Amino acid sequence: MPPPAADAPPFYITTPIYYVNGQPHIGHAYTTLACDVLARFKRLDGYDVKFLTGTDEHGQKVEQTAVAAGETPIAFANRVSATYRALLDTYDFSCDEFIRTTEPRHYEAVQALWCKLRDAGDIYLGAYEGWYSVRDECFYGEDELVDGKAPTGAPVEWVAESSYFFRLSKYAEPIARHIESHPEFIRPAGRRNEVLSFMRDGLRDLSISRTTFGWGVPVPEDPMSPGAHEGHVMYVWLDALTNYLTAVGYPHTSASQYERYWPASVHMVGKDILRFHAIYWPAFLLAAGLPLPQRLFAHGWWTVNGEKMSKSVGNVIEPVGLVQRYGCDQVRYFMVSEVPFGSDGDFSHEKMQDIINAKLSNDLGNLAYRTLSFAYKHCAATVPTPGPLNADDEAMLEAARALLPALRELADEMQLHRITQQTNALVQQANRYIDTQAPWSLRKTDPARMQTVLWVLMETMRYVGIVSQPVTPTIASALLDQLTVPKTARAFSALVEPACVLAGGGPLPMPQIIVPRGHVDAMMAIFDAMVAAGAMPTQVTYGTLISRAGACRQPQLASRFYRDMLRRGLEPDAQTLNSLINAYAKAGHVSKAYAAADVMRKRGVSPTLITYNTLLDACARGGNVSLSLAYQTLQQVLAAKLQPNARTFSILIHLCARVGRVDDAFGWFRRMVAAGETPTAVTYSTLVNACGRAGQLERAFAVLDQMSLVGLQPNVVTYTSLLDACAKARQLPRALGVFRAMIAAGVQPNRITCTALFHGCLTAGEVLLAREVIKHMSKLGLTPSAHSFTALLTATTNLDSSEQNSAAVACLLRQMAAAGVASGGAASAGTSTLASAAAPKDAADAADAALQSVVTGGDQKDGGKTSLEDSILGILEQLTKRPRASRIQQSLALLDTVLSARLRPPTALWLTLFAAADTSIELQAAVKRFHRARDAGLASRDSPESAALVAATARIASSPGGGGGSEGSESLQAEGGAEKVRPQRVQPFLSSEAAASSKPVAAASDTLQAVFTVFTEMRAAGVAPDLAAFNALINACASVGDVSRAEGAFGELCAAGLSPDTISYTSLIKACAVAGDAARADRVYHEMQQRTNHFSTFTPPSAHTYRHLMAVHLEAAHAHTVLDLFDEMKARGIAPGHAHYAAVLGAITLHSELPSSVRRAEEVYEAMRHDGFRLDTRTLLQLDSLCRRHDRVDLASRLRRERSIPPRLDTAAEAVVARRAAEMARQADEAARAEAEAVRLQEAEKLAEERRRAVLSRLRSGGTSVKWGEIS
Repeated sequence: MPPPAADAPPFYITTPIYYVNGQPHIGHAYTTLACDVLARFKRLDGYDVKFLTGTDEHGQKVEQTAVAAGETPIAFANRVSATYRALLDTYDFSCDEFIRTTEPRHYEAVQALWCKLRDAGDIYLGAYEGWYSVRDECFYGEDELVDGKAPTGAPVEWVAESSYFFRLSKYAEPIARHIESHPEFIRPAGRRNEVLSFMRDGLRDLSISRTTFGWGVPVPEDPMSPGAHEGHVMYVWLDALTNYLTAVGYPHTSASQYERYWPASVHMVGKDILRFHAIYWPAFLLAAGLPLPQRLFAHGWWTVNGEKMSKSVGNVIEPVGLVQRYGCDQVRYFMVSEVPFGSDGDFSHEKMQDIINAKLSNDLGNLAYRTLSFAYKHCAATVPTPGPLNADDEAMLEAARALLPALRELADEMQLHRITQQTNALVQQANRYIDTQAPWSLRKTDPARMQTVLWVLMETMRYVGIVSQPVTPTIASALLDQLTVPKTARAFSALVEPACVLAGGGPLPMPQIIVPRGHVDAMMAIFDAMVAAGAMPTQVTYGTLISRAGACRQPQLASRFYRDMLRRGLEPDAQTLNSLINAYAKAGHVSKAYAAADVMRKRGVSPTLITYNTLLDACARGGNVSLSLAYQTLQQVLAAKLQPNARTFSILIHLCARVGRVDDAFGWFRRMVAAGETPTAVTYSTLVNACGRAGQLERAFAVLDQMSLVGLQPNVVTYTSLLDACAKARQLPRALGVFRAMIAAGVQPNRITCTALFHGCLTAGEVLLAREVIKHMSKLGLTPSAHSFTALLTATTNLDSSEQNSAAVACLLRQMAAAGVASGGAASAGTSTLASAAAPKDAADAADAALQSVVTGGDQKDGGKTSLEDSILGILEQLTKRPRASRIQQSLALLDTVLSARLRPPTALWLTLFAAADTSIELQAAVKRFHRARDAGLASRDSPESAALVAATARIASSPGGGGGSEGSESLQAEGGAEKVRPQRVQPFLSSEAAASSKPVAAASDTLQAVFTVFTEMRAAGVAPDLAAFNALINACASVGDVSRAEGAFGELCAAGLSPDTISYTSLIKACAVAGDAARADRVYHEMQQRTNHFSTFTPPSAHTYRHLMAVHLEAAHAHTVLDLFDEMKARGIAPGHAHYAAVLGAITLHSELPSSVRRAEEVYEAMRHDGFRLDTRTLLQLDSLCRRHDRVDLASRLRRERSIPPRLDTAAEAVVARRAAEMARQADEAARAEAEAVRLQEAEKLAEERRRAVLSRLRSGGTSVKWGEIS
């Protein structure tokens, strides 16, 4: 990269300097990687960056370790520091400077700072007695010890020695004031709260020198106390922290680097050393009169498969080996993308492989290779030359252009994980674009268009390649090389310079795979090549293969490698056998896992704690959880004198959770704490999940509170478990609250989180909110499953009309604003003032409160009308910012609220509604409310709103596809005298052009519009609709009788390679029935029964199929067809329902002139009663007319009499009813006699008889609802 411009803003970022007591591990690599990503990002964005890292090489621990190794401290420090420096090359870190605290310039800086503090009067000589941890290089108070150890678990020792002290207590208040007044000083916010909590009880002065060892920076001589300094070396943290000043030239504050870069922009640290950077370091700087750094960011720790990394457990991840195994950029990408930055992360080889394959190989690598190879082959090895761009092209390029501004915001907020998510979302959109545009098809039909599509893809990849450089510099460089982007045009500024756009016609190099797929198949190929070359696989070779096969959930392959290993005479060790057991465990093969453990013992290999933990994990993963087997395994652990660790207890907690034994899960949690094991976020998440499974929500929330109290940040699993529990308990408001808290804590929801919230919304009937969740998932780059979209399609189809659902709309919009997932802020506000000033949630609450107060009369004393108008005008002001369909729904909701309170709606509300109406059905909904208002005296024919309604009717009637008019205008002009006009059907199915348009289809209902919108969103998200999704779409069209669009959807179903089922055909027949097209319904029915292959299979009709067929033929007066269908249905063994009997009886009455019609009707009626169905009023009247026409008054009377009596029951049930009826009749008689003492006996008996009949009728139709008060 070229050097930064002279006026480039500075950016100074530092890692903590790493202590040389041990070798580098994954945590060191993670901290430096985070800084490297930010440093690269800022350099590419034109900043003058200084990126510092290094090693901390003094202290008692280094001295002791060096002596134990037989080395001098400086020789030991030189050797270990070199391993940290080598890590920079391994991970491709772009550090500008590597500092060591043993450098002379650092001695000068530290001693200069000491003198500054001494001269300020903040250092004094005293004596120290207390607890000191050599491992932590930290002093601890008695109240901080846990079971005689440091809070970190490190051993402590009592020290008593002469020491210099720093007046830390003096700076407690200034530091707290600075933290509180600068919210950005410590991030994430949870860490800031931890620091303030620690400082709440004040600070003690700090010992800053030691005399019990000599490996450190000597304390400079004090002119006021000559000789007192002798034997003192500086406390390691004063020494170490000063490195940030040393690197910019301190104590020479006039040096160019100090003036340029201090104060530091970001100090990046692990959460375990935040206290030293957030309290000690600011205090030292304040005492020296130096500016404080702009920001401290404390990231979380890495665990391995839920366990803390530990040498004794053997699960420490060696960072160099990780890169050798997966590749540098692959490891960088995983570490940045896997964990919300600032939270704890869990490492597993399975997750790493999955992310590398899914995001890098499949999404980016596959897109690049298929695009570039196709262009190379079909564009003569040159960059394609674009032609005119259409809307799809512009949308793709606009998404690419919007990426950099979004990433800048995320980088400033330190949300590194979201940088990869946003970039990958653009890659996924490009993959959808290439699939939709299909350049392979355009090659034959429109070569010029093919070149345009390929150019758009390559230009999009140029954006992706440039912004990916901070995270995956090698992969990004390879991509940009293949795109022929010059090295001088790879800064972020090149994305906004027109001259840097890809020029068509230039030569393209031969395409290469930029991200090889790291899968077990590739390892198999290498293994086969190794064997073919005659090289002998070793025990390590087989151990790696078995481990990878297990990680890829291929236990059979792991078993094959194990057998091959034995065949070659190689003896497996404990690690290899543990990998084999793990392969079976992850696949849920409990018996095979235990069999492998038995083989392990027979071979004389002692099981380790990892072995037993893996067996316990197998018990938890098995289809049938075996708690007894798990407890037997635990007994074996204790018998082997092994100490259960945090993973052991976490698995036991999970086991109890799976079988619903919540109390046992908490019992194991208590045992875990008593054993001295520190519960991790995974442990608490498991407890939350256990409570959620058992429906113990309050207990789950209590666990979350306890988790916060112990300083653990809830992770995505914790929040997801709690949210899912709330959703399943039908407590949607609490689920939304958890979702908001999750986002506020900086924890990124994943697909499982959003899916749980989505299904919670559907369960609660909040379909609109469920759609907002789907939209929110798209913004996060998450793809909903086909199952989720199908559920949404079905729920949307079943929505009530806007008139019935209007009150719920306003409530939903308020919940969307409260949940933070609504697009566009609050749906409404109380008044115009509140609407402009309040936050989304506050505005929504204020709107509801203000409007409800007026509606219920709370503001009627002083100008209630004005208050109502103000409230509604405020809401309407917000509605102008919403989409048209949303304005329609919310205007209808407002109207219903006002009309329900019998208040006159303001004219502005009517005008807003009529102006937004764009289809005849929308207008009809408005007309219904206008009639309702007019009938109630709340609107008039000669009002402005009436004129606006007539104008809207004329506008819609004259528009293309407007439906030819509306019942609304006709009824306004002639009260009920005009014939209602059926809206015209929309002919084409939803094409790609229609899908891209946001204008609703004329004459389609609001519900149908919503369904097609969901279907479009499903495809836009890259989710292929399945059979259930297409069926839901066809059924939605059928509900409004839109046969053409239903047939279009049916055609799309077949074109997608899916086979229509009974539901598909039945929904299509339903569409014909609603539209009254019997001939079309018959054609579908015959097609349904056509032979589809030589096995003579066909799609069988169902009872619903016949119901719709009979209904449409009855409407068409095809009586014989209805009767034939009924006979055919019974011949197929399909039981008729009420609708079928009603249709048959209706068909019989169509030919009432035939003498046989009464006999046939009576036969059908008897069968109907036998099957437990009663006549509806319409059918009863038709049969009554038929009977009287043929002089069957007796049958007519019987039908009317039996109309009020339930159908016959079976004999046993009838006897029970008879006994209950007799008892109730007896009671009725007694009550009647007591009530009619003064009335004649004949009248009393008549009254008793009437009541007896009433009781009998009620009992047989559901007698449990009869109350004693009704008959006594």
